[in-house]
Amino acid sequence: MVNDDERTDGPAPEEAEEAAQAEPHIEPVVRPQRQASHRTVARDDRRRRSARKSSGRRWLIGIGGGTIAAMLIAGLFLPSVNFGSTIALDQGDDAPLSGTAVPVQPGDTIEPGVSHDAYSTQPPTSGPRYADPAPWGAHAAQIDDETVVRNLEMGAVVFNYNLESEAEIADLRQLVEALPGYPGCYLLQPYAGVPSGSVTLTAWGWTQQVAGVDLFLIQTFANDHVNAGPQFIDLACGASPAEPPEEPDATLEEAHDHETDEPHDHETEGS
Repeated sequence: MVNDDERTDGPAPEEAEEAAQAEPHIEPVVRPQRQASHRTVARDDRRRRSARKSSGRRWLIGIGGGTIAAMLIAGLFLPSVNFGSTIALDQGDDAPLSGTAVPVQPGDTIEPGVSHDAYSTQPPTSGPRYADPAPWGAHAAQIDDETVVRNLEMGAVVFNYNLESEAEIADLRQLVEALPGYPGCYLLQPYAGVPSGSVTLTAWGWTQQVAGVDLFLIQTFANDHVNAGPQFIDLACGASPAEPPEEPDATLEEAHDHETDEPHDHETEGS
């Protein structure tokens, strides 16, 4: 009989030996670590280089896109910024014409002295007119409106002035006479209906009032509207070509040359 104190929880030695023989011992299989082939290493290296190139391209694209966006934003705001420059920029053919556009007033050619509807502006820019224009160039007295409108129809730019200073009148005349093609297509005249101290420029369907003799405004208006009337005649608006300067009389020239060529004998009296 076996005492309880001699018992153990494990199996008997015989039983343990039998269990060991029944269950074979299996050793874990340790596979040798395969070394990466040259092909795998090269492939991984290509992948890394490709990833770096893609990252660089994304970086450059990001910078380029940001630069373009900044330029577009700057382009929206810069035109509205005034840097205090007084230089006139050439805006091309799309630039607006100087002056104020006036609706063309209906009117036909009329005989001198015939009554007609009042002109819509003073000085007029269109409307009834005489058949004969005024001579091109500067005039000391005001011309009939109906005559000037005929010049406007032919493409004239008219300088209607009411200046008190003789110096300003001289400056205005000098300015007008220096315009390209003068006297063709230009009329300069005093005009009582113009506010004192100003010049009113007119062309067919256009007008502009200028205080004093403003060189820039006057030249700009003239350049924009010269020879732009409904009736084009030629580049000089029908003005007669300038006459060449008179040549000196050939007879007088020959006589003068003959006198200067003759030798002069000077006799000296002896004592």
